[in-house]
Amino acid sequence: MKLGFLLTNPQHHAEMMLPVAAELRRRGHETVVVSLAELRGFATPAGELRAAIPWQLRKSPQAGAEFGADGVGAKGALRKLAQRAALAPLLPRLAWLLRGCQAVLVSNDAAYPYRELVAALRAWRKPVALLQEGIRFPLPTETTGGRSLIYGGSGVEVVCAWGQGSAEHFQRVAAAGTEVRVTGNPRFDAIDLVAWRAQGRQRMQELRQGDGPFLYMSTPSMIKASAARRRSSRCSRASSRARPRSSCAAARPWS
Repeated sequence: MKLGFLLTNPQHHAEMMLPVAAELRRRGHETVVVSLAELRGFATPAGELRAAIPWQLRKSPQAGAEFGADGVGAKGALRKLAQRAALAPLLPRLAWLLRGCQAVLVSNDAAYPYRELVAALRAWRKPVALLQEGIRFPLPTETTGGRSLIYGGSGVEVVCAWGQGSAEHFQRVAAAGTEVRVTGNPRFDAIDLVAWRAQGRQRMQELRQGDGPFLYMSTPSMIKASAARRRSSRCSRASSRARPRSSCAAARPWS
């Protein structure tokens, strides 16, 4: 079986997809990982990734970043036309790079250019699987936009969720016929718990500074930074009222 992977970020997208592709090859399947990184101002690194765009379209990811955003009114309509015009010449090359693939995995199905790519893949009769790309948080388009703007709501065949909380969300917003499975985060596969356990115990002892309670809630996302700061402030106040020499770190859980 030949499977395709489609990404636009050669960093965290690749960190999730490449281990999955390697495991599939170990099991006897053929894979191809196609990069559209240049569309977002990144550069496709040499190696396993196949670049769909042979030239740099933007000087950096920050330059023209609003091009991929959804506008409203006449400005939004013109932007959508420009987006489609920019992507149209790439579709024949993508079809060639993904030739023979019996299914394709993507990391997004709502943001540009993924919703257009998912539509093209379905027109080419290639089943699509969505791999959750990051910590799930409520998007404004989930309530104000149509179904095509809902992350996980495009009608892909399968959504691969990090955890049960995300799976329950995708089950609510997914289109009819979309299967939701909890597969975990592939980036966590590289964590060797045995190798880190001794260092973890030592670090816990250093942070606890005695017998007081220790609370840790992880916040890897900057999107909710202000809310995290408010939680941190509340946690610090709660810690100060607790027994002396207790430690507290605040953020939001992963799911």
